[in-house]
Amino acid sequence: MSTHSEFSALGLTGWNAGQPALVNQQGPRARLAGFRNQRGAVLMESLVALGLFGIAMMTIGDLMVQHIRMEGTNGTITTAVALAAGELEDLRSMSYDDVQSRSSTRTDGALTYTITTTVVEDSPAPELKSINTQVTWTEPNGAQSFTLNAIYTGTSVSSN
Repeated sequence: MSTHSEFSALGLTGWNAGQPALVNQQGPRARLAGFRNQRGAVLMESLVALGLFGIAMMTIGDLMVQHIRMEGTNGTITTAVALAAGELEDLRSMSYDDVQSRSSTRTDGALTYTITTTVVEDSPAPELKSINTQVTWTEPNGAQSFTLNAIYTGTSVSSN
């Protein structure tokens, strides 16, 4: 069995007959007295954490709403670009003399797109046609438009 001197050599005190004594000589009431000064600290920490979590969730929610709006706007712009490119391809399939100004409407989902093509002859030079195709539509944010410009030539290129 170990002696008191062996425990003292290890830096352990308060041993009696090989049995450990209470390291903290305070009773249960004395130990709880230290916690009285911290009454409500856990509640305050929880409230602060909940507040920070709420701020983070509001920020993420706002970013999600902006993302959904931008996704819808990107979809309508993509449709407008496709309609304008389709209009120019349709004009390209015509003979040079048949390419004239015109207007049409197309519906995609709940939106109606107006396609206006303006053809200016001999611009910017003789035997050239300047073509301006504008697609307009109305979103909840207001009226939007996309314009695509092209120049067509009346001369054909011969291949060798």
